[in-house]
Amino acid sequence: MTAHQHPKSEIRTRPITRPPSRVHTPWAAGLALALLVAGAPLLASQSVPAAVNYQGKLTDNLGNAVKNGYYEIQFRIWNDPTRSESANYIWGRVFPLHVVTNGMFNVLLTDDGSVPGSPTVNSILDAFAEPDRYLGLTIMRNPNGVVGSPVEITPRQKLATAPFAIHAHEATSAGHAVSADNAAQAASASSALTAGNATKFDNLATSDFLKVKQTAQTLNGSLTITNGTLTVGGDTTVSGTFKLTGNPVVTGSPVVTGNPNITGNLSVSGQVTASSTLNAQGGVKISGNVRFGSDAPIVIRRFHLADQPSGAEAKWYNTGWSTTTWSAVFVGFNCTGDYNEGGTGLLLQMMMYPNGSGGSTWRILYTVRHHSDPLKDIYVDVMFIRKELTSDDRPTLYNLPIENP
Repeated sequence: MTAHQHPKSEIRTRPITRPPSRVHTPWAAGLALALLVAGAPLLASQSVPAAVNYQGKLTDNLGNAVKNGYYEIQFRIWNDPTRSESANYIWGRVFPLHVVTNGMFNVLLTDDGSVPGSPTVNSILDAFAEPDRYLGLTIMRNPNGVVGSPVEITPRQKLATAPFAIHAHEATSAGHAVSADNAAQAASASSALTAGNATKFDNLATSDFLKVKQTAQTLNGSLTITNGTLTVGGDTTVSGTFKLTGNPVVTGSPVVTGNPNITGNLSVSGQVTASSTLNAQGGVKISGNVRFGSDAPIVIRRFHLADQPSGAEAKWYNTGWSTTTWSAVFVGFNCTGDYNEGGTGLLLQMMMYPNGSGGSTWRILYTVRHHSDPLKDIYVDVMFIRKELTSDDRPTLYNLPIENP
C-alpha cells in the first residue's frame, strides 16, 4: 500500500481492486498529526507536556470508512520507515479509542497504557532525540472483537516538527536538545535535558561529564562536591586511594579492600570491615562494637574452681580458650578459708599457663601449701585479649609433672 497527503490533513491509502474480507480485513489509515499549540513559540518558563494529540481516519482497502465503534490501536514510533528490529523500536503504547463518524478518531499519545514489547525509551519525551522518526499503527481490536493476526498498517507516517515540538531545535529549555546553538543561555549542548544555564561544551565528549539516570559511568577526572551531599544508594567501590579530609560520618557497613587514609575524625555507627591496613592519622570514633571476625577484641570471664581439700594438692583448670587466638591474664580473685600458717612457705599458688600439661588452651594451675583447712568458693576473673592487640612472650609449657584432671 502507498500513502498520499490529503488536502484535508488526511493520508488515505490507494484503493485496491480486490474486495474486503469479513474474516480478516486489511486496514488502511488516514493519518494526521495535529498541532498542540498554534501561534507563539515555547517560552522559557513553559514546560513540555509528555503528550501528543493525534487525529486520524481509518478506512478499509477500498477507501471506505470503517465501522463506528470501539477499537484498540497499538502506536509505535520507529527510527526507520520499514525495519522492525529491536534497535529500530523507539517508543510504544496501546490505547483504546472510539470511531464515531466516518472513520475519524482522536487520541492523546501519553506514557499511560500498556507497553507492547521492549521499546528503547519509556517516555514519549525521550522518543525524539533524533530527526528520523516514523509512526506505525496496528489495530489490535475492532468492533467485531480481537484481531487474530494483527499487522501494522503501511506505510508508516514520518513525523515532522510542530510549533510546540517535543524535540526543539532552538529552545531555552529543550527536552532533548541535539544542538542548542541559538538557546538563550546555552552555546552548544549534546543531549542536554535542560540547556537553560549550559556552558560551552564544544570539543568535549559526553564521557567528560557526570551523567544522570545512567546505569553505569566511569569518570576519568575528579568529582568535587563543594556544599552539597553525595548519596549513594548501592555499593561504592574505590579501586584507588580513598581520602577523607573532613569529618565523614558512615552510617552503613563500609567494606574497605584498599588502604584508606583518614586525616579527620571517622565516625562509624555501623561495622567497618577492612581486609587490608586501615590507617587513621586522626581519631576513630566507634559508636557500635569492634570485632575481630565475630569476636570482641577483649573478653572477661569468671571461672569457679574446684575446692581444695586440706593438705597440699596441685590442680589444673581448663578454661577452653585457645592459646593461638587469645592472650590471658588474671584480673580478679576471690576465695574463703581459715588459715593458721605456722611456718614459712607458700600458702596459695595460682598461675595462668599457655598450653599447660600439653594442651592447646589456657589452663589455671592452683595449689595450697602448708595448711590444714580446705579452700572453698574459689573464683577467678580472667581477661582474654585477641593476639592482634598484644605482644605475649610467655613460654609454652608442656607435660608438667603434676595432676591434669
